[in-house]
Amino acid sequence: MGFKRIAPTHFGIFENVDWHLGMVLQALDQAETWMNANLPADLPAETLKESFQAWMEQQALAQGLTPEVIEAYRLANPLAMSVDGLVRYWKKYRLQ
Repeated sequence: MGFKRIAPTHFGIFENVDWHLGMVLQALDQAETWMNANLPADLPAETLKESFQAWMEQQALAQGLTPEVIEAYRLANPLAMSVDGLVRYWKKYRLQ
């Protein structure tokens, strides 16, 4: 892409652009797999949100984040908002 540095919000500036963008693509692929497996079940919104949060927390633990760091992320960026956005996108563009 020609980027020499990347500056994720709140995390500083990094020169390993390919690694960062690769991790974003990997995370998006994993979220897509999760949505494809869970959204068709037509779960109640709250159940879907709880399930997504549990899945994301498992992903974070697997990446080596501590429960304290996971809690800080949960407070800063409630995952329920992510689920709402993912569901809107899936229903509008993926489930047509």
